[in-house]
Amino acid sequence: MSNKYIVPIGILIVAILVIGGGFLILNPYQPSPPSNTNGDNFIEPTSVFIPDIKIHAGELKKTTDLQLMVGDEYKYEYKFASPLNLTGGDTKMSGSTDITVDRKERYNKKDVFVLKYVSKVKYENLGEEEINMSGAVTIDKDGRIIASISRSSDVQEISLGDNENDGGGPFSSYVVAMDFKPDIIVQPWMLALSENFEWNKNMTMAGKIASSERYKVIGVEEIDTKDGKKKCYKVEEESITRADMLGTEVATNNKISERATLWIDYNKRILVKAESWIENLKIGSIELVDEK
Repeated sequence: MSNKYIVPIGILIVAILVIGGGFLILNPYQPSPPSNTNGDNFIEPTSVFIPDIKIHAGELKKTTDLQLMVGDEYKYEYKFASPLNLTGGDTKMSGSTDITVDRKERYNKKDVFVLKYVSKVKYENLGEEEINMSGAVTIDKDGRIIASISRSSDVQEISLGDNENDGGGPFSSYVVAMDFKPDIIVQPWMLALSENFEWNKNMTMAGKIASSERYKVIGVEEIDTKDGKKKCYKVEEESITRADMLGTEVATNNKISERATLWIDYNKRILVKAESWIENLKIGSIELVDEK
């Protein structure tokens, strides 16, 4: 994939997600230096430092089971504009994702669902070329990710598992990523919704809070969508990330504040619509436009 399609804020959020899930250290074992036969000084190899990263999340008590069925099809459309005060540039993208519940299978003696998807993304100010992506996400009955495969051009990305205590990620993190995967459609916290629902999650690095998230149901309402009227839980999501702990400088301060309003289908517990802001600037939206 051409470098011109890499969005600065996307890199930032991906970094946040990587840190949230743990560090991948390449070549952790450094080779010993060759024997010093000339008596010259040499620098001893240093050990790799891995910060102590922990996820602290409230308990999620399911109020319904996963409602997905093999053969279900969903189509989402989304738009995104990068925050100027964070990136120093103006990047706009739009796209759509078609998702199919492909099959149900057994994994580690448990039932899991395989969701296949095809995405089309277009960057409005980076030429007319449309980027096509595809892949599959495997989730368990609690909505947690078991495995993920993503393909774009000649690039293939494979990842395994979410932290079992993790209920999902901030909506903005998914919006700014180049590839909108099915894991935003149903997340573990969605299966625990009730009219009094409130849930918090923190990530600490070396004992200090690096990010915090809060999800709260602020009402139940019927909304108009391109696929008709739907009764939904209206959820408010707020998150704060310490950019300085990621070694990242932000134009305004050392914290990145995100908030989103999400509408979750009252019965099916899937994402119907969402709008997101970073630093009080609206950056993106996603909407379910077709369901079969």
